[in-house]
Amino acid sequence: MPLDEGPGYFEFDPALEICLYLPRAEDDSAETLAAEWADCSQLVMVDVSEGRRMGDMGLKALTRLHQLRELNASACGISNEGIEFLFEMPNLQRLNISHCTGIGDLGLRRIEQMRNLRWINLRGCPRVTQNGLKRLAKNHRSLEVFR
Repeated sequence: MPLDEGPGYFEFDPALEICLYLPRAEDDSAETLAAEWADCSQLVMVDVSEGRRMGDMGLKALTRLHQLRELNASACGISNEGIEFLFEMPNLQRLNISHCTGIGDLGLRRIEQMRNLRWINLRGCPRVTQNGLKRLAKNHRSLEVFR
């Protein structure tokens, strides 16, 4: 039976971990994804990269996915203010916000307080300065920064 004609739900092997890719994400599509997958404990990674029309409100919607360990929001319209929403994702360990031109040193100050975060990609964030990176390295020593 074609997937679009099925019963409207899926059952996954409990031993599986699920990663979703939502190409060209927008705030509304992020909201839909979060609403449909919020109760799936097996969902551990979401990739909304290249979602230039997904900004802070889309990121806020994704915070319903408390179980996420990894988020790729590369080249999205996220700003320093949107970083605040990431605190609602307590299991987040890996974060790719490369090429998010709205992220700068102010956003890094919030990221340094995310103690479960272990890896971050800040490549192509022109508002992130060397001073901001030094402060981040000093205040979050367990964080591996890719720049």
